[in-house]
This record gives sequence, structure tokens and C-alpha cells, in this order.
Amino acid sequence: MRRLALWVGIGAAIVAYLAWTVTHVSTTPSDTTPLVISAASPSVTSTPRPGTPTPLLATATPTPAAAPTLLLNAGRVTRQSVVVAAGFGFAPGEKLRLIRQNPYGQPATVVTARADQHGEFSGLLIHVADTWPNGKETISIEGLTSHRRATAHFDLEGSPPGAAPTTYAGKPLSKVSFSGGGFSPREEVDVYFDTLASPVIARFTADKIGVVHASGVVVPISAAGQHAFLLLGKSSRAPVRVPFSVLAFSPWIGLSSYTPQPEQSIGVVGHDFAPGERVAVFLDTDRGRPLSQATADPTGVFRLDSALIVPYDRRGKFPVVAVGTLSQITVTATLNVLPFTPTIELSRYAGPPGTAFTVKGRGFARNEDVQVQVGGQQQALAFTFHTDAEGKLANVGAIQIPKNMPSGKLPVTADGNHSQAPAAVTFAVTPLNPWFGPVPAAGPAGARVSFDGGGFAPDEPVQVAISSDAGTSPATTFTTDDGGGIHHAGSLLIPTALSGRVTLVATGVQSGARASTTYTALPGPPRGRTG
Repeated sequence: MRRLALWVGIGAAIVAYLAWTVTHVSTTPSDTTPLVISAASPSVTSTPRPGTPTPLLATATPTPAAAPTLLLNAGRVTRQSVVVAAGFGFAPGEKLRLIRQNPYGQPATVVTARADQHGEFSGLLIHVADTWPNGKETISIEGLTSHRRATAHFDLEGSPPGAAPTTYAGKPLSKVSFSGGGFSPREEVDVYFDTLASPVIARFTADKIGVVHASGVVVPISAAGQHAFLLLGKSSRAPVRVPFSVLAFSPWIGLSSYTPQPEQSIGVVGHDFAPGERVAVFLDTDRGRPLSQATADPTGVFRLDSALIVPYDRRGKFPVVAVGTLSQITVTATLNVLPFTPTIELSRYAGPPGTAFTVKGRGFARNEDVQVQVGGQQQALAFTFHTDAEGKLANVGAIQIPKNMPSGKLPVTADGNHSQAPAAVTFAVTPLNPWFGPVPAAGPAGARVSFDGGGFAPDEPVQVAISSDAGTSPATTFTTDDGGGIHHAGSLLIPTALSGRVTLVATGVQSGARASTTYTALPGPPRGRTG
């Protein structure tokens, strides 16, 4: 039937064209060179005069015999239906553009096509959208080469309103927009979710032709699965149901460190939580008071640079737990808490008995007492120091090796009350090598001498005695400097009864270190007498 109507239209157009040709084309020959129109070819040629050069052929697109015509398969339609367009009267093979003439806006191209070798076309589909208003719709088709144009109309009958979303799936608290038509002009349109008994989640107003544009509608918190939005006009009262799939959240968290030590700060970053929801962070539980909280941004991401501090007494594996307060989804990430690894260093690592040194350390627990022990179990010295807010030992008092400490390796250990991870180094006690000598080394009996020397313990008293056949008896006492040295120290009177080589013995009172030397008593008159 449709093909019969098409051929009837073509025949009518040919008859009209032949009638116009008879009444408008003159049969009087022209003085100019006549044009010959070939039926077999679209080219137009001129006959050259004898004796003249053959001119170049001029070509042109022939004018179709039939008037341009647009045919629609329906005159009355409803929304979401499909109208089929066909027609003829265009240049063979030219590109065509089918246009909807929007009475309230710019014309819109519906589809493009190409005419066949006869200038005909068919099967162009026009999908009637929900947003098109009731009433007359004007459709045009234009040849882009011949610029021929034809127009047809159909009536869009009143029908239940319709709407389409920008997306048919999304997560709770995401946003979706709708475009719809067929509502009453200027009426308010309420948006519901799943049922008309639910609260109104958005309200919009249709324009003067009953078209509504609902933008930024928030998907309510709901279980994952199939749901629907309902659009209801307050006067039209014809609900529009738009199916919608609610997708499940799949949140996860990442940690700034997965193998921290106690008292280390841990950052937490979360993804795919509900936009705008509060997220609570716990350690080893999801109960009680959270250690920190954050708000997810519009993309469901939150960031806490310092979400928690690992307690000083934790060791091993523990879960970090994040709970979405709206989505009620709990996710975890595992921490493997390593023990403290403190280290210490000494200001010096070797010296004789009496040597003093200081201790520095790091990696201990914050603000804890640290027991520093020097020596083994039988002769250990114990000291207590305190770490700072970063777990460091610094600016602590000096430790002195006992002046009677025998030479050898001396362990130095530091153990924190909380960290409970001892750190140890070794101090080498070098043997004392004392020496001293009188100043002067020779002179008459009855003279006074002082002493130079070294190798004794620092800051210890040294006794100098005169050794003779009668025995050894203390004669004078003095104190070494902080390096164990003697510099013109003491004042000893050489007895007048002595002569020759006089033996002098120096003994460190604390270290027990001993050294001996001689003074040569020269013969001569006693001091104060002349020869």
C-alpha cells in the first residue's frame, strides 16, 4: 500500500512538471548555439560551430523531474512511537538531512541519509521523544546539494507523560537527572523513590509546554538492587515510573605504613564510601569511641594524614577498622606492628679507668625511663635517663668508668621500661700506664722537688713515698688532672741523710696504679751552708 502511494505521488509530480514545461518553455530557436539535453547522461553539451575549436564540456546536476516530496507513515502519533519517512524529487545520490522544526528552540537534525540513483529515499526513522510537547510537529527534509526542500506534519496526541534519566544505575547518594514531557504546563512535579508513600525527594516545575528537567536528584540510601523513581504531576496525576538499579558500595582503605613500630603515626585513605558520610576509624575493634573521624568527599574519598598512633604496648598484627556511618559498611586493613629497635652511641668508646663519656640514643618509646647499665652483673653501674617526646636520649649526664675498673671490654646496655628492647655497645677499658719523675731529677740532699707525670686515673689522689733501706713512708700527696696527668705537682723535701740514688714511688689512691723513679742526691754542703 505504501509503495502504491509512493508511485501515485511520483506520477502526480511528473504530470505537474510536464504541464509547467508546456506553458513556460519557448520552442523558438535561439540565435545562440543550441543546448542539447541528453536523457542518458546528466551532462549538458553545446554544439560547436564549424571551424571553431572544440570547447571543453560543461557538466551540471540535472533538475529532478518531480517536485521534492516528504511522506510520513502516520499523521497522529503518541510519545515513544516511531514515524517512518520516505520521499522523492531530489538529486540522484545527494546527501539529505531530516530536520525537526522545534517551535520553542533551534531546529534539530533527526537523521541524515542519501538519495538513491532516482532521487528517492525511504525508511528514515523518527523516534518521538517523551519531551516533545502535544500538538503539531513539523518535519522537513533538505537536499544538501540541490537545496530542494520538502515538509510534512504529524500531530502528537495527548498521552501519559514520560521521562528518561541520564543514567539507569548508580550508588546511594549519587545524583541523577531526568528529562520528561507530557505534563501539564507549569505544573509542579514531585519525585518519589520506589513508592508514592515515600517522602518527596525533589520537586520541579514543568515549563509552558509541559516539559520538565529534573536535575541533581539524590539517590536515597537503599539496598543494592532494582528500584524506581516516580515522577508525579500535581494536576496531571499520571505517575511516570523510571526503573533504576542501585549499585552496592565497595569501599576499601589504604594505610601510610603497614609495618609500623609502636607510637608511630598512621595515615588512612578511604575510597568508595557514600558521598558526604562520616567515616569512623578504630584499631582492633569497631566498638567504642573512634580514634578519628573524617567526611567522605563527593566522590566517596576521605583522607586522614594522622588517623591513629600505634600504642606503645602493641606488637604483632592488628586490624585498622573504618565504618561508614550512613552506609554502615565496615572495612579493614591489617597492621603488623614491629618491636622497637632502639640504638645508642657513646661520645667515646675507649679509655682508661676514670674516663667519662655521654650516651645518646634513639628509637625508644616516647617519654620513657631508660635504664643504662655499665659493666657486667658483678660490677655493674646503673643509671636512669628519660627520653624526649620523639623517643630520643640526648643531653644526659656523663658516665664515668670506675677508677679501679680493670682493663678489658665493658658492656654498656640501655633498656626502656616501655620499649623493652635493649640496645647495647661496648666500651674498651684500656690499662693505666703511669709514670712520673722529680723536677729537678738531681740535686743536693735537703732540696725540695716537685713532680711531672701521667698515665694515672683522672682526678685521683697520688701518694709519693721515699723508699729506703728503712722502708717506704708517705712523703707527699697531690691530685692528677682530668687526663690523669701530673704537672709540677707536690713539694717533697729530700732528707739530708740521703745520698746517691733515692727511690721514689707514686701510687694512685683509687686506681692502685704504681710508678717509680729516682732522685740523685749529690754530695755537697746542706742547703743554707757554704763550703
